Amino acid sequence: MDIAQFPNSASYRRKPDLFAVEFAVREQVIATLEGPVLCREGDAIITGTAGERWPVPIEVFHSRYVARALTGDGESGQYQSLPRTVQAVQISTPVKISLSAGRGQLAGSAGDWLVQHASGDCSVVREDIFRNTYERVVDR
Repeated sequence: MDIAQFPNSASYRRKPDLFAVEFAVREQVIATLEGPVLCREGDAIITGTAGERWPVPIEVFHSRYVARALTGDGESGQYQSLPRTVQAVQISTPVKISLSAGRGQLAGSAGDWLVQHASGDCSVVREDIFRNTYERVVDR
């Protein structure tokens, strides 16, 4: 899925927020707000500002988050999201998207946001969480 092809898509920047992160010691399924997602051993499990949880494959985690405070890189603790630009579009009808590598399927409701982090890497973000964690990139 290429969100840039949607008529109302735009560029947004991820705000640098602090999150609690733990690393999975076994394969498991994480109950996210948008549906169950497979988490493999070693993947990061992030707890968001609204208490929501989601797994991030370890292959991409270190390019999106950095350890903070007394947390050593690769240890459970506090991590800060790195600011990065994504494509996003607010949806007006319910959707389902499949995650890469058979990790699960996410369901979005009208008003939620589809966010494209990289080619073939999309997520669904609830509207209130999106508004608190992303800001529109204004062309100059």
